[in-house]
Amino acid sequence: MEVSGTVSISSVVYLADAGSEGATAVADLTWALQTNLQGFLVSVRPADHSNPPTVFARVTVAGADRMGILSELADHLDTRDIQLATMRTQTDASRYGPDGIEGTDDDEDPLYTAVATLASHNAAVDVEWIEKELYEFADKADLTVDFQSLTAEK
Repeated sequence: MEVSGTVSISSVVYLADAGSEGATAVADLTWALQTNLQGFLVSVRPADHSNPPTVFARVTVAGADRMGILSELADHLDTRDIQLATMRTQTDASRYGPDGIEGTDDDEDPLYTAVATLASHNAAVDVEWIEKELYEFADKADLTVDFQSLTAEK
């Protein structure tokens, strides 16, 4: 999340009944992240329960050229009890000319690409339904989506 130029990274740590060692592990992770990500606000907390969600798909979203699309994607998935387990974004600077103004280059590359892994606490998640939902979301939001199931075929 970015607010007024300050980037915040939040994470949830799943610990399998770590007991008192859990607090030490969270403190160590917080210190390591804060030390290596100077200039960022880092927040780490232990999960409410030790049952991590199961990752079931990887989604690549591209072509969004307006602010807030990642938040819209996360909200869309949250309403379906799906979490973003990981997300990596890449800004395409080639759209900007040497003067920093968009549109001075004539390539057709998207402004950014986001690659996310999707997870759920529900072991019986309907992967095909989620895939269809994401393609419908992408169509309405004028995005390109590539959905890759990570579950074993039955």
